[in-house]
Amino acid sequence: MIRYLSAVAAAMLLALPGCLLPSANPLHDEDCIVFRDDLVGQYKQDESTRILRKGEGKFYTIVIPSEDGDREATMQAALVKLGDEYFVDWELPVPAGTSSEPPLKVMHMINRVTFEPGKIKFWSFKDDFKPDMPDLKLQEYTITRKLPDGNTKVEKQKLVAMAPKDLQKFVKAHAAEMSELRLVWERAADAPKK
Repeated sequence: MIRYLSAVAAAMLLALPGCLLPSANPLHDEDCIVFRDDLVGQYKQDESTRILRKGEGKFYTIVIPSEDGDREATMQAALVKLGDEYFVDWELPVPAGTSSEPPLKVMHMINRVTFEPGKIKFWSFKDDFKPDMPDLKLQEYTITRKLPDGNTKVEKQKLVAMAPKDLQKFVKAHAAEMSELRLVWERAADAPKK
């Protein structure tokens, strides 16, 4: 299960390609996290299934079944409303066998979402987006991963290092720049809406 969960965390990063905003801190706080019961249900993303359930408090739990249906992995996400815009704050746990300096237990990936009947659309920055805006504070992390063959891989990655309120101001100010449609979840026709 741990290996599958690690693979799913990596797959989620790949399934949400492009320039999502990676952050060491959450976007959500009690003032802006929202829960919409109408979004709970089963969705299709290409040939894959995603099940959106009510999680703890106002969080959603995303269930990702394996292709053979024998296993499933879960992750948590928060729906955040800032002004008239909605954003998803994906919480990706650092997989087993991975460490970072400074220490990091959860990485947050942020993108904008819009809703149509039966669809959730995920938007991100364009591929040529360069995070050199003066109001964006970044911190470099050294991430060390243990590979399946026993070797280790060391990577440097810059993450947003802003407190939630400052991050909310930044995301709200740059929402229009999250204009690249990255993926669409369509409600499964045979799935109950709740």
